[in-house]
Amino acid sequence: MKTLLYTMILLTSFGSCRKLERMMERGEYNQAIVYATEKLAGKKKKKTEHVKALEEAFYKLTQRDLEHISYLNATNNPEHWDEIVELAETMHYRQRRITPFLPLVSKDGYNASFDMVDTYAIKAEAIAGAADYYYNKGAETLALSKLEDDPYLARRAYDILGTVSRYKLDYRDTPLLRREAQELGIVNILIDVVNEIPTLIPTHTEDQLLSLDLSRANGNWRRFHLHTAPDFEMDYVALLELNHIDLSPERETVSRHTDERQVKDGWTYAKDNSGRAIIDSSGNKVKIDKFKNLRAEVTEVYRKKWATVAGRMKLIDANTESVISHKHLEVEAIFEDYATSYRGDKKALCKHDHPRLRSYSEPFPSDLVLINDATDLLKGDFITALHDLRI
Repeated sequence: MKTLLYTMILLTSFGSCRKLERMMERGEYNQAIVYATEKLAGKKKKKTEHVKALEEAFYKLTQRDLEHISYLNATNNPEHWDEIVELAETMHYRQRRITPFLPLVSKDGYNASFDMVDTYAIKAEAIAGAADYYYNKGAETLALSKLEDDPYLARRAYDILGTVSRYKLDYRDTPLLRREAQELGIVNILIDVVNEIPTLIPTHTEDQLLSLDLSRANGNWRRFHLHTAPDFEMDYVALLELNHIDLSPERETVSRHTDERQVKDGWTYAKDNSGRAIIDSSGNKVKIDKFKNLRAEVTEVYRKKWATVAGRMKLIDANTESVISHKHLEVEAIFEDYATSYRGDKKALCKHDHPRLRSYSEPFPSDLVLINDATDLLKGDFITALHDLRI
């Protein structure tokens, strides 16, 4: 038994070392470091193979990263600062993984050597370079947006200057430039309603459509206005053209039907053909349920009336007066009412009729009420269309 146990330990040890060898041969140095540190953790007698593999993998990865950083610095491309920051962080976390094992000596007396790199200095230099690069790029883009009066370039400058804070908070006058870019990136949109419906509509319908809650439509880069602001010019006009209103006649349908249901109504003794009571195996008389039919004559009154309001939303460039986009909007406000009455037994009514039991019908709404309801629905669709504008 001891021989078998010893053999299994040797095989496990050999397998562990062979796995590390294959990782090193394939250049899987990161995996080798993870595997080796897991094998070394908590062990008083550390295997020389594991110690040497960790030492070699660490050396090769460190040399590779340092060489790549030297190459990136040699290109003199400021866009590479980001990558250098990432490389410095990778090296830092790799060194933190190994530090708890130092000094690292194997059970055979092999003392591993690990040359630690000052990753803080590398990262600090890269962070300073990255912050300066994005600051200059953002400032240049902002200046160009002013020159070309381009809000989209201002938005781009806002994003670039926002990158600076990833590296250094409040770097130079970045917060001030970013606020300026945000203001320049906002477009102002005037909302207006035009009635093109030839028929007479309520005089307050246009005013009702202009009583909008714009909080859902406004965004980071756009501001909607219900009247021309005196302090600045509008960039766009969102025009809602009303072009169709339709009112249906009042329609009432009366229908009648009969509901029937069979319900239990006591019991009686079962009898054979001779009229004698049937006895079960226990000597008791057999009982059977009795049923009776229930009926109800149902009258259903259905009322319906609707109003349709339609229009077209146009987005117009305020400077060129050209139409940039348009969208058809159409809504329908519907009044429906069911009133159901019956004669007979209420228990006979089906599930469909029960919720509608009412002896009276709701009165038809006036044309004005339905138009107001439809106008409210159109307002909701108009707000959604404003929210979905891509400007």
